[in-house]
Amino acid sequence: MATAGGKDEVQAAESDTGEERLRFALDTVVEGYWDWNLVTDECWYSPQWARSLGYSEQDPGGSIEFWKGLVHPEDRPRVMEALQAHFDGRTSVYECQNRLRAKSGEYRLRLDRGKVVARDSFGRPLRMIGTDTDFGPRQRAEEALARSEALFRTLFEQAAVGMAQVALDGRLLRVNQKFCDILGYPRNELLGRALAELAHPDDRAQELAGMRALLAGAVTTYSAETRRIRKDGSVVWVHLTASPVYAARREPEHLVCLVEDISARKCAEAALRRSEETLRVAQELAGMGSWEMELSTGSSRWSAEMFPLFERDPELSAPAFDEFLTLLHPDDLPAMLALHERVLRRPGAQRGQFRIRCAAGTIKHFAATAARLPRSSAQDGDRIAGVVLDVTEFKRVEEDRKIMEEQLRQSHKMEAVGRLAGGIAHDFNNLLTVIIASSETVLGRLRPMPRSCASSRPSATRDSGRRPSRSSSWRSVASRCWSRACSM
Repeated sequence: MATAGGKDEVQAAESDTGEERLRFALDTVVEGYWDWNLVTDECWYSPQWARSLGYSEQDPGGSIEFWKGLVHPEDRPRVMEALQAHFDGRTSVYECQNRLRAKSGEYRLRLDRGKVVARDSFGRPLRMIGTDTDFGPRQRAEEALARSEALFRTLFEQAAVGMAQVALDGRLLRVNQKFCDILGYPRNELLGRALAELAHPDDRAQELAGMRALLAGAVTTYSAETRRIRKDGSVVWVHLTASPVYAARREPEHLVCLVEDISARKCAEAALRRSEETLRVAQELAGMGSWEMELSTGSSRWSAEMFPLFERDPELSAPAFDEFLTLLHPDDLPAMLALHERVLRRPGAQRGQFRIRCAAGTIKHFAATAARLPRSSAQDGDRIAGVVLDVTEFKRVEEDRKIMEEQLRQSHKMEAVGRLAGGIAHDFNNLLTVIIASSETVLGRLRPMPRSCASSRPSATRDSGRRPSRSSSWRSVASRCWSRACSM
């Protein structure tokens, strides 16, 4: 008997030890647990269970009715049905979510789980133990997770840029519709393919190197402008951004890639570069440059063509307005200040001309057009901009033209005088011709005297030897008139 009694004591001690271990385990993993005597409806509640609802250890009173009274009326039929199903052996474990009223009056979502641990010989339940877990935080976390996943799915599918979930080995795990539209593939033809396969051959090596650096932790984000080959063989420019998604152990699980179609921007940039190059060549050929000035500071920005026009070292910055005024020819300073004032006060383009004293001492002439720029935003300051044209060669040509015009006017004047003198000489010549012809006619009528008569008139002979003939006298007069007409 002693031996039997000792064995019973040992078994009782082991049973107590087992229950203590069970209680300790339950205390550490759940908010509360209970032990229900189904024959007497007595129920023992753990202190944690009472405290989790705001009650004291004495409030339950050791009756199952206390628990039943806390169940939300809307949940009570469902709870009783689940219990009955377990009592009847239709479920191996009792499990049910329900709301229990806390001492504050609010209802809290709980998860009850229990099991019948003793039955009589007819299979009727005698004892049931279970746990009660505050399901509110878990439910809220699950609901938050569900909302987050729903939001992610919505953003993923409705995003204005292409999005892809990429495995660590580079395979596409998930893509949105925009990603498919950019590359021209249906979704089923993209999933499982390597992201790098879709890259342009000239960009593939750079992309792979960037992804390796990303996975190695050398960079936190990989971003690049690359080309992609569409299904139809055409090339599309995209801006690719990839970031790792980390697991709880701070190791990357997968990558999330954003793909933005930038083909339109690339085309616009190329067109802008062509336009700028065309403008640069045109300005260079035309001897023209452009500039811009901040009115608040007087600082200026010059185009590349301005520096050779003003014979200024390109390594130097563009001169401020005050320094620019020192480069002007002194006589042009008032006109330049007046032009600056017109630009500030009048709308539209204002024009003027000025001269610059270059570093080598040469003087260059320029024509300027300037206007005040409108503000693109409230943060922008007041600015003016304009262009200058080198007209030095035009000025030289204009001076040469003026000299040639003056010489031409002198030549025309001399030609007119010559024509006038020629006309006068011609008129005198015609008059003298008539006079001379008339004189010769008169002289021809005067016949010479006979010799006999001549000897009887010695005085006449002597007189004729002293005076010239009428014909020679008229010729002398005509010659003097002709000389005088030609000298006019």
